[in-house]
Amino acid sequence: MGVGDASIPSKERPEAGSVNIPLGEYPETSKIESIDAHKVASDIIGQFNDALIKKDHATIANLFFTDNSYWRDHLALNWDLRTVKGSNYVKQYLDSSTVGLRDIEVDKSSEFRAPSFGPVDGWGDVSGITFFISFETNVGRGEGVMNLAEDNGQWKVFTLYTLLKELKGHEEPLSHRRTRGVKHGGDPARKTWQERRDAEKEGIDPKVLILGAGQGGLTVAARLKMLNVPALMVDQNDRVGDNWRKRYRQLVLHDPVWYDHMPYVPFPAHWPVFTPKDKLAEFFEAYVTLLELNVWTSTTLKSTSWDESKQQWTVTVERRRTDGSVETRTLNPKHIVQATGHSGEKNFPQMQGMAAFQGDRLCHSSEHPGANPESKGKKAVVVGCCNSGHDIAQDFYEKGYDITIVQRSTTCVVTSEAVCDIGNKGLYDQDSPPVDDADLFFWSMPSALLKAQQIKVTKVQAEHDKNIHDGLRAAGFGLDSGPMDSGLLIKYFQRGGGYYIDVGASQLIIDGKIKVKQGQEIAKILPNGIEFADGTKLEADEIVFATGYQNMRTQARKIFGDEVADRVNDVWGFNEEGEFRTMWQKSGHPGLWFMGGNLALSRFYSRILALQIKAIEEGIVGEVALTLHPVGNQHGPPRLPHSTMIAPFPNNILLPIRYLAPILFTSVHAFSLPLAMSINSKPFSSSAEPRVSDRERVMNVCIDTYCGVNTLIYCAGVITPIERIDKVDVEDVKRSFGVNVFGAMSMAQLTLPHLCASRIAHPLNAGYGEFPILSSACDSNVTYHG
Repeated sequence: MGVGDASIPSKERPEAGSVNIPLGEYPETSKIESIDAHKVASDIIGQFNDALIKKDHATIANLFFTDNSYWRDHLALNWDLRTVKGSNYVKQYLDSSTVGLRDIEVDKSSEFRAPSFGPVDGWGDVSGITFFISFETNVGRGEGVMNLAEDNGQWKVFTLYTLLKELKGHEEPLSHRRTRGVKHGGDPARKTWQERRDAEKEGIDPKVLILGAGQGGLTVAARLKMLNVPALMVDQNDRVGDNWRKRYRQLVLHDPVWYDHMPYVPFPAHWPVFTPKDKLAEFFEAYVTLLELNVWTSTTLKSTSWDESKQQWTVTVERRRTDGSVETRTLNPKHIVQATGHSGEKNFPQMQGMAAFQGDRLCHSSEHPGANPESKGKKAVVVGCCNSGHDIAQDFYEKGYDITIVQRSTTCVVTSEAVCDIGNKGLYDQDSPPVDDADLFFWSMPSALLKAQQIKVTKVQAEHDKNIHDGLRAAGFGLDSGPMDSGLLIKYFQRGGGYYIDVGASQLIIDGKIKVKQGQEIAKILPNGIEFADGTKLEADEIVFATGYQNMRTQARKIFGDEVADRVNDVWGFNEEGEFRTMWQKSGHPGLWFMGGNLALSRFYSRILALQIKAIEEGIVGEVALTLHPVGNQHGPPRLPHSTMIAPFPNNILLPIRYLAPILFTSVHAFSLPLAMSINSKPFSSSAEPRVSDRERVMNVCIDTYCGVNTLIYCAGVITPIERIDKVDVEDVKRSFGVNVFGAMSMAQLTLPHLCASRIAHPLNAGYGEFPILSSACDSNVTYHG
């Protein structure tokens, strides 16, 4: 299921293979009349800390609602991005923690952070107690947010968010830790700051190579700079900021300035609410200078290769200098961050007749230079109805074109005023708290609850935008309210597009100044226009396809080749826990990371990505073991495994990842069992590969236990089939359960997300069951593909 799947309505389609996350449920509002929020918060945290000292995770779990509670954790307890639901899974997650959580404190540093009685749903329908916390672990320090709600007269934890902010011994040099900037005394070899800076830019041997110098590249480069990790950005453009500077001329950011601040150097107080593209480009250049970031522009990748034994890349780049000369350099970074935007290659459908088009221009929106003022009266067609499509259509209208916009499905439209005055109000506006506080508060909300909250926000925004929406419908423009009516933000998170923040084009459509062709696919391109599936035709001198971009993984394939791309997980959209897939975390290929998103996401998640790289470089994160587990929520199956997971499993059965061969780094040795299952056997050793007898034992238990389940996945050993599995009638399994059984040579990393998507992405698919996952391992003699 995904964006291209016509079996479900367009508004409900998530990114291919991802999850249309189900709606979370809020508890009842508190009925307690007299509340001392500070005392309640202190009591809960006191009980929490006492139990942590005793390592009594069961007592901690009992502080949570039994079923309807959440712990969202970003790197604090495990080196992963997780959301677990329910007290049982809270206990298991604590049991799995590889670092010691301790010293939780109530944060009373500001009125916004201190305990208060009020909304715990971000809206006002459910009241409880909200407060910020700080904490320590064995390796770092962090912050978080806790929400308490009433349960039969007792205060219980409804949501808890924990975020790692810094590593001990590797704190950012800010405020009291700032550098001196000078070394007094006599030094005949002294170099000036400028000399040192020039030498660093030219002679850098980067630990991290960042591809792209847009907001994604800049923010993660800034975070790495503060962590003293040598990083180099390379960009094929001539100047930093050209990724914005070269876009269509009238482009202005649709998000307000309070939402868009950059780390360490926020936009100044006089900055306009909405930033023109060229102004943003200039700011990006200044940002590089102020933070002393290393960037080579006019630089292209010529080759890349990964050395499994050395755990490093070999990258050859070609750099064109300002004097016209060309320099070839070979770099050996440990990490590459693909910061080319959360989207990948342009999605430019190739259609019959394109080569024969005789008009002035046929291009993708990324290549569109802007409407030609000398072409007044000519006919233009824009295919696509999201932000870029509307902006380009508006530009054509303003230059005097006869313009038609082609809308094949529906679009979520919200006016800019409704975004600022309703969606962002109180959190990202002129009177909002500091942006770091706003970010911590916003991201503390589990995605399932955010989605439920956004339904209310979307309803109020729709009431505000009623006249615009009514006018658009009358003009034949198709509208939607996002997945499950949760609006623009969730549609962006789940799909990466499908919306328009209205800055003027909607009224032009209502007034007939921009015409609409709705609900028809394009059959072919004519020499002088477009023919649609219903046989109608549109004349066109210019055609612009504002059809978005492919998954970021497609660009990875182009850059690194099939061998690397085949090991990379799909990018963007939610996994079954409501966390983003692959972005800002281990990608499935060692040393390769994905960075992207709008300015707000880049600001927040850049620290999360940088801390993981720093922890690896400092040896804080050693060999990552993978344990398969049923941690998840009542609305879905156990979380499917990926190469960075450290999590609980019944009876401590542990399967270690080994660097088996260049093509088998993340061969997932996976199986998933319910909590109720009891396995009376020895755990696998973490110091030796599982033996054939171990695999047979595990599969015997799975097969014997799972008679009547929904799904069976078998990724078989291709050299020595396991006898027990050979006895399973595959066709009978298919008939019984109505699913596919994946056979030999099916890599678990590739098949599991797609099977998961086929089961749970559909919004009407409720009640899906467990997923027993049987995958191969290896022994001392033979490697099995799984």
